[in-house]
Amino acid sequence: MIFIPLDEILNKCSQPMKLKTYILIFAIIASYFASYGDTIKELPVNFKGQVSEISPMPKSGKLTYFDFTRIIHNEVFAIDSSGNFNLTIYLTHPLLNVAYLEIGENYYSIHLLEPGTQYELSFVGESLKIKSETGRNNLVKEFYDALYKEHGKLLDESDMYYATPHTTEELLRYTAEVERIKVAFLDEYCLTKPLPRDLYSVISGEFRFKTAHHRIMERFDYSERPFRLRIMPDGYFTRLYTEYAIKDWCDIQSEYAINYISNVVTQIIGDTVTWDEDNLQTLLRNVSNIRSGFMRDMIISQGVARFYLSDGISPTPQEWEQISDMMEQKPILQYLKEYNDDSEQSTPQQQSVSTSDDIELQSVVEKYIEKHRGKVIYIDFYATWCSPCRYEIPFAKQLSIEMADKDVVFLNLCAQSPEETWENLIKIHDIDGENHLLTNEEFKALSSVFRVNAFPTYILIDKEGQVIDYNAPRPSSKKTIIEKIDSLL
Repeated sequence: MIFIPLDEILNKCSQPMKLKTYILIFAIIASYFASYGDTIKELPVNFKGQVSEISPMPKSGKLTYFDFTRIIHNEVFAIDSSGNFNLTIYLTHPLLNVAYLEIGENYYSIHLLEPGTQYELSFVGESLKIKSETGRNNLVKEFYDALYKEHGKLLDESDMYYATPHTTEELLRYTAEVERIKVAFLDEYCLTKPLPRDLYSVISGEFRFKTAHHRIMERFDYSERPFRLRIMPDGYFTRLYTEYAIKDWCDIQSEYAINYISNVVTQIIGDTVTWDEDNLQTLLRNVSNIRSGFMRDMIISQGVARFYLSDGISPTPQEWEQISDMMEQKPILQYLKEYNDDSEQSTPQQQSVSTSDDIELQSVVEKYIEKHRGKVIYIDFYATWCSPCRYEIPFAKQLSIEMADKDVVFLNLCAQSPEETWENLIKIHDIDGENHLLTNEEFKALSSVFRVNAFPTYILIDKEGQVIDYNAPRPSSKKTIIEKIDSLL
């Protein structure tokens, strides 16, 4: 690999210029590491976008990404009639190949997102051009374009290797060879197009942890349907976690590194165990077998995020004490503790919690449904613990934006869920529409009328109050449900 030597540059500088250069370099390095000193800072990432040559012009878009916690963020944004949009998110660390944009029916990848950066996005049909002050995203894109041009067939085959019949030893040899080929290409590429040292490290790190991800997924045998768990050789996971340890923030920036840790969490708890309130205790017990340090902190962080923070709740003080004893990086611990502070102190708007235990059907219908007569009503019956329900949230938000100027009400009726969790869910995901938490009696009354047998269930009611569809399309079927609603307007 080739890098531009610092000494070669400095030797050409005058003595005062040398001093200024050293000070500048020190300031950059110090500021970078300061964010991981006593605190972890979230810095803004700003997007200014222009969409063209997409017909019809979409009214909304969605940015999907996740960070070291692996909490998936779906940021929905409005696009004006001229195709312009603005979006701001906050990141704690750079992300490599973790961010994806959805505009209309098209999907676009952003190879590199860095905190404190502004990006100008130009969408022309199916193509995306990205500008930033540093231009680093384009450096990464150019490299991956070259890699796929040279080794695209191998890369596609390696992604599907898990589904082919093979032994574990064959998998180990194959993944090692694929990683070697990619690193060799990266080194050769840098002979003619040198990359900044940190980008080289992050990209080569992604290659390493893609190998690690393939190897931890080897515990599943996908050659049979349904897939089953393999019996792995003694010490397999201990060797894997030692050889492919996540050592620092540079290692955790790529999609495969984050997903690798996610699989470590699942494997440590037990792949066949049903997730429940004891999962954190199981994780803390078993993670003690992994040496203390950054990797163990990442495993615990994802466990806390998965079992608590993603639901808008936090561990108990006693559990935080246990977690603190196990974690070495106290800034990460503090970041996790503060993650849901805003949501726990906020109460969502447009909420309604009923307390009556003696509910008559007619009064429930009048309370929630009848007042919207004259408008099309799209009802979402859901629960906070329902994964398919959560999956639909960003699509529902897009649907609400798309139809903001239409005579339609989006009525979100939550049932069989804790009030605190419901409130946090609305706050965290900024759920649009009219939101109500039903009592058990209210849900019993409405579910009998609207034939609700599972979550989520979507109901479509016309302007005259007649139920048109007891099993309406989900928000993720955006084109279908928009056409169906439009036909009733």
